[in-house]
Amino acid sequence: MKDYQRMALSCALLAAAISAASGQSTFQNLGFEMADVSHPDYLSRVPFANAFPYWEASGLHDDPVWVPRGPINSAYYNASDMDQMTVGIYDASGPAGHPVFGTYTAYIEADLSPGRQYDIELSQTGLIPASARSIRFISTSYTSVEGVSAQLSFSVNGITLPCLALDAEPAYTQWAADVSAYAGTTNQICFTVAAQYPYDDSSQEHVLVGVGLDNIAFSTTVVPEPGCLGLFAVGALVLAVAARRGGLLLRD
Repeated sequence: MKDYQRMALSCALLAAAISAASGQSTFQNLGFEMADVSHPDYLSRVPFANAFPYWEASGLHDDPVWVPRGPINSAYYNASDMDQMTVGIYDASGPAGHPVFGTYTAYIEADLSPGRQYDIELSQTGLIPASARSIRFISTSYTSVEGVSAQLSFSVNGITLPCLALDAEPAYTQWAADVSAYAGTTNQICFTVAAQYPYDDSSQEHVLVGVGLDNIAFSTTVVPEPGCLGLFAVGALVLAVAARRGGLLLRD
């Protein structure tokens, strides 16, 4: 192969690599600060794409017939709806009991009645930074019945990852998950909130549960390995979370 042919081939390969790299979009709006909540309707709803730019949401429920998973097209602004599970965006003018971190915080809430169970997935696809060793986020939770809570889990490409509680404060808990195996590649990250009515169908008591999510960020810091003292600290954190308003469980 002649020199000019080698040079042309090298340029073509370089151009292809640049083109491929530019086609890999990075994650955006991980703190939910890009929300547009203007012009809500009479139910305090706005288009989901306006409230959660770059995110997608889907949900399913059993009421009592299992409804296949489908896209969620509306988000609630500082509100939720009775007898269902909703995804909303809250700011400082929202109702009491919904801490907001920054300007906006995502809330997934469920009004549970006999025979009902729900889950909502909040997901985004993008390029996980090559330097990323963990993903970190904060959550908050509330419940109307002591000891009953929604469950929050985190997954990458459908694979649920274990999350470690790094810090438990009165208003929130900070979590971390190891994403080093996915660094430098395009993947879907997904937060799932699931809730199920805790009593038998003879009970008529409604149960209200909610999970707030915010401050999602990739980090170059690895998830710490729990040693003996670390395991004790993690246990204390989990107990603190469970004791606060019914708690929040992160599933393995």
